[in-house]
Amino acid sequence: MARAWPKTSRRMAFAAVSAATASLAAASLVTAPRPRAVVPLLGGSAAWHFQSWRAITDQVRGGVSTARLVAAESGDDPRARFEGTLDPSKLNAGFAGVNLDVSLLPEKISELSGLQVDVFETDGREYSLLVKLKGAESGSSYQV
Repeated sequence: MARAWPKTSRRMAFAAVSAATASLAAASLVTAPRPRAVVPLLGGSAAWHFQSWRAITDQVRGGVSTARLVAAESGDDPRARFEGTLDPSKLNAGFAGVNLDVSLLPEKISELSGLQVDVFETDGREYSLLVKLKGAESGSSYQV
């Protein structure tokens, strides 16, 4: 589940976890030390919008890697699983990820002070969460 907190404090604590995962990478940016309200953005009471996630892979450069976000069996709590294949056979390198338009989220990201992604399973590999700024120079992003 991805959750975020409304802006309430000027003091920020940052914790990043590079996670190997089959169910999501994890990173947290939270306000501290005050308690905060949690706003579900994806999962829990908020939709995952599985049909709206777009694959971003090395296929744009002639590669053959694949990526997708799919629903994972989890009982009552909806979860997502990243699936993909990194195949460096064509380019001697590869990349694979997924992207969601933030306009589909129930809250504006600019109104929040933190972001948390819960990890439910790992596959022993290291993944990154990439956040891009609207209107920023092409290629500008934050990676945790």
